[in-house]
Amino acid sequence: MGHNEIKSYLNALVGLPISEMIRTGNMTWVTLGQSRNTNSKNGEVKAIGEFEWHIQCPWRMVNTTNVKCPLIEFASADMFEPKNGVAATKEFDWKSKDSNLLDEKFFLWNKKNDKPQVTEVKFNTLGDLRLYLSNNCILEVFSNNSAEGEYSECWRIFSTSGAKDHLIGMGNKFIFEY
Repeated sequence: MGHNEIKSYLNALVGLPISEMIRTGNMTWVTLGQSRNTNSKNGEVKAIGEFEWHIQCPWRMVNTTNVKCPLIEFASADMFEPKNGVAATKEFDWKSKDSNLLDEKFFLWNKKNDKPQVTEVKFNTLGDLRLYLSNNCILEVFSNNSAEGEYSECWRIFSTSGAKDHLIGMGNKFIFEY
């Protein structure tokens, strides 16, 4: 798969807003584009965007407003920390909905931000990806897998219309899949 083919796919994200960021288990879901309701496989109504990005590797949202001192707004490892003001105990269960710091920060992000738009996309041959946003933030994803097996997927982006293949980032490579 060539650099230009990947770049062309990812350029479709430029101009789209990040409508929502949520977590299911250890997977982060990023909804890109205008949200619309659809029925899920189990019959529940679910909001989806023009593209969905499923991330199962380390990532972070960096605020670059202060160029001299960028700040990590939130990151994937925040899911393993209790919410602000809650003491860490043996009973802490990061998997429980709304129990961890990441869920709390997603809630605040989704509530406060005016749906920042993707202004630029950059990637490298290791499967890392950066989305530059109109609010001076950068969503950085770091592929962390050297395996090339069936279960070595780090992230995937796909069009919810089914018009495009899924672009999958794996350690050291990208693949298209439908």
